[in-house]
Amino acid sequence: GGAICVRANDNLIENCSFINNTATKFYGGAISTFYGNLSEMTYENKTITIKDCYFEGNSAPLGGAIQANGDEVHIYNCTFKNNTAVKGGAVFLFGDTIDLHNSTFISNEATDDLSDLYLGLDWKLFDWNVEGGAVYILGSNTQLQNNSFRYNTASGIKEDGLGGAIYVKGNNSTIINSHFDDNFAFGGNGSAIYLY
Repeated sequence: GGAICVRANDNLIENCSFINNTATKFYGGAISTFYGNLSEMTYENKTITIKDCYFEGNSAPLGGAIQANGDEVHIYNCTFKNNTAVKGGAVFLFGDTIDLHNSTFISNEATDDLSDLYLGLDWKLFDWNVEGGAVYILGSNTQLQNNSFRYNTASGIKEDGLGGAIYVKGNNSTIINSHFDDNFAFGGNGSAIYLY
């Protein structure tokens, strides 16, 4: 976490701004809650709520602005602009229950064309395909509602990219009353949404 690393069980982050923060070793350019084994994508009982926050210009390999994992992850009324990561240009989330409501995503990017800042990564540890220009979710029972996605991209140097705005891997995903405008996945793999 470039600004905050949270490892407690119940967390609230509210009315905060995160601008130009960077995490160079995997998780969350602004906020990270990760603990456990990345290769197994494990998590324990934990709740995190992030609301009424602003994220701009943050970067990390996973989750340009936020990387969060737990039984419950809630993001409400947030704005994400110009954040960058390989997976989840703005947010990288995994867990059993994920809610993302009333938020705006503008010009976030998933890309593997990273600077020398990230050269220390162990590229064999994880599947580093470019996924989720704005949002990457690994988990079931996700609900995305009343969100706006504009000008987000998933563009790899090998002309790949899945989910220009959203990439979801898991069952029981719901997307309701959301707006998608001019998002792009290089290679044509779900320019707005990729569900797996």
